[in-house]
Amino acid sequence: AAKSGKPKLKAYISANFEWAKSSPTHASLYLLFHYYSTYKPEYRELQKKVRAGGLARVGGLLDPIAVAENWSAAKKNDISHAIYQQLTGALLEALSTTVPGTSDPTWDSAEKNALKSADLLLNS
Repeated sequence: AAKSGKPKLKAYISANFEWAKSSPTHASLYLLFHYYSTYKPEYRELQKKVRAGGLARVGGLLDPIAVAENWSAAKKNDISHAIYQQLTGALLEALSTTVPGTSDPTWDSAEKNALKSADLLLNS
């Protein structure tokens, strides 16, 4: 298992795709949840809490990197937010254009692109 820093962040990103592959019904509900959040206030409020938790999780994974590279709190926050948004977008794209776990090139590239985007953001 990944200990800290970049390997742990990459493991977290990949785990999201593994979850979607192993639980396609739940992954479909994830899309439905996002849809409901666009027009149902109670779902929107729940989505805000889910988002805050996701941002906190990514931020926590970035803590060792932020300390090692002497990032400001603002930089860590910006990068955490960008990684979270990119991961969410990659999952939404993959789930809405492919079947999880199939050999579809779009599905295969979504995880790779999410990992590559995280690397680019960490090196910005």
